[in-house]
Amino acid sequence: MSFKIKFFNEFDKKEWNSLLNNLHGNLYQNTWEILNYRSNLSNTINKSFAMFEGAHCLALVSLGLFKNINNKFNFSFGGSTYCPEPIFSKKLEIYTRKKIINHTWEIISDLGKKLNCDNYKFNTHPIIFNKKKAKLDFTNKFYYLKWCDNYHVNNTIVIELNQDERKLWNNLSKYHRKNIRRAEEKKVKINCINHKTKKSLLEKKILSFKFQ
Repeated sequence: MSFKIKFFNEFDKKEWNSLLNNLHGNLYQNTWEILNYRSNLSNTINKSFAMFEGAHCLALVSLGLFKNINNKFNFSFGGSTYCPEPIFSKKLEIYTRKKIINHTWEIISDLGKKLNCDNYKFNTHPIIFNKKKAKLDFTNKFYYLKWCDNYHVNNTIVIELNQDERKLWNNLSKYHRKNIRRAEEKKVKINCINHKTKKSLLEKKILSFKFQ
């Protein structure tokens, strides 16, 4: 495989965004508009790039080069906004995809050494878009840990509320169900919070919530 690298400043908005049509992952964080905005954050230079084999875009990597007050560099946008994880072609088979991920990481590492970066701050996110619809996808979310010195996992409980009540109940862990039953036995007052909720209710100091 022979690869070609093109940096963000070699594309116009239409060309960059057209690459996203054939890529898989957290696309909205990698749009030209988002990257152009983040590139204007303090002390940040956009070093984002796309990797090609011929005319086929294999990977897109969003990188901001940030210089802190101690004149040290890291890959982030404005220091506090992490780079989104690299995204890859939809057409890659599992084995080829891993090879491309590994090679992409080597490129980022080499670029970091060349630019004298201390570290690469990036995040992964489970929300992706498939045919303009949001969905959860945890594929390869922990693949990068072998290269990381430090990482932090943010756990979020996501519940599909369009399911029937019995299914929602059964999907809860036995500990959640046990605690809910205990609360009901103690006659804890449950308030349903939605867009119709009165402001006076929200301003109370103690509230318990339950989706319905």
